[in-house]
Amino acid sequence: MSLIYLRGADNSLFCINMEVAKRSGVILGLIEVGDVRPGDEIPLINIDFYVLEAVVHWLNHYYINPYNPAIVAPWSQYFFYKDIHLLASIMAAACDLNILDMIKDMGNIIGLVLRTKTLDELIELFGH
Repeated sequence: MSLIYLRGADNSLFCINMEVAKRSGVILGLIEVGDVRPGDEIPLINIDFYVLEAVVHWLNHYYINPYNPAIVAPWSQYFFYKDIHLLASIMAAACDLNILDMIKDMGNIIGLVLRTKTLDELIELFGH
């Protein structure tokens, strides 16, 4: 099993299988052109520990269990209980890393979270 390391903005380090990491279009591109080899470290200067942990967790889960964009799987609902600002940061990381299925999944989850809020909660959440 070939491993690479993802270094977060806060110096956190996550080890991930290269095949799993290839779900990221950015990492796949780096591997394909030879800029990343097994054992290499990829700095992710815009992604902190909690967000990177969620990204790696999502990638590992959906490497083993195929992602179905038509539904929000029960496993993905784990993210439903996260703070909306953390969800937005996870979505931004998925966009930065070009993880298309994760972008779809986070969009669905954020939509579900927002649908559970009252008007007053939404006003408070968005600061008006």
